[in-house]
Amino acid sequence: MPSNSNLDFSESVQIIVSALGISYAFSYVWPDQPFLSILLTVGAAFVLHELGHRYVATRYGAHARYQMWTIGLVAAIVLAVALGFVFAAPGAVYIYGKELTRSQSGKVALAGPGVNILLCLLFLLLAGTVYGAGSLLLVGARVNAFLAAFNLLPMEPFDGAKVMRWNKPVWAAAFALSAALVILV
Repeated sequence: MPSNSNLDFSESVQIIVSALGISYAFSYVWPDQPFLSILLTVGAAFVLHELGHRYVATRYGAHARYQMWTIGLVAAIVLAVALGFVFAAPGAVYIYGKELTRSQSGKVALAGPGVNILLCLLFLLLAGTVYGAGSLLLVGARVNAFLAAFNLLPMEPFDGAKVMRWNKPVWAAAFALSAALVILV
């Protein structure tokens, strides 16, 4: 495995601060949900989404690192407080050191929303089977469906633009599935 597969302290702190920040923003949109529930669902969805990108990029031999974008994180909180809507751009995984092919870049981009789709389906499956955690798991499913669909929008700088450049049918299938999950969950 490439040498940058482990998170360093600085990168870990940036991911944690970003997860806390977007969870805080979502707490204004969902005031009826306990913050811990939001942190467990939104925070985990965000972290695993970013780690999905990072993991696939390192598998292709590239260096990948999450970089927090403070302005985007603050804007997410301000918009949530002022307008009751979360538009979160707390940071991104940056890839460097190796030029990825279009196919590799598309797969790296798909990895984040793909993680969210899988988490949504897992949470839906577990929601009916884990006693006492059904409502939390349904929130997790909704969050992950939304994050997948939102990130698959086919415009820059979203993941969907890179996936669409690589493979339009794959993008269409992933977007259709995530949009259907948003509607159904």
